[in-house]
Amino acid sequence: MGHTDTTAGEAGKVRVLPIEQVNDDRIPVEIISQRGNAVVMRADDHSAWVETAYLFRSPASARRLLEVEDAFQRGDLLKPDLDHGEQIPMACSSLGA
Repeated sequence: MGHTDTTAGEAGKVRVLPIEQVNDDRIPVEIISQRGNAVVMRADDHSAWVETAYLFRSPASARRLLEVEDAFQRGDLLKPDLDHGEQIPMACSSLGA
């Protein structure tokens, strides 16, 4: 995911942060200022970052998440068919399914 840079002065000229652009494009905007930088991003993206950081605080949880990601990249995990109510077993037995 990329991001867009703008200065605080440019943001002030517009008088409205590019919230619609951030929400529509899901691209964070970095506001650059002499007093410090800030990032404007979708609230649900921010929540996802916070949750991910929380989950990775525990070494055991981080290890399980990385195992799932590896299995997914290898194609070992399949997405459940929610339309038909079927559950597909997970390939990683160490995940404590």
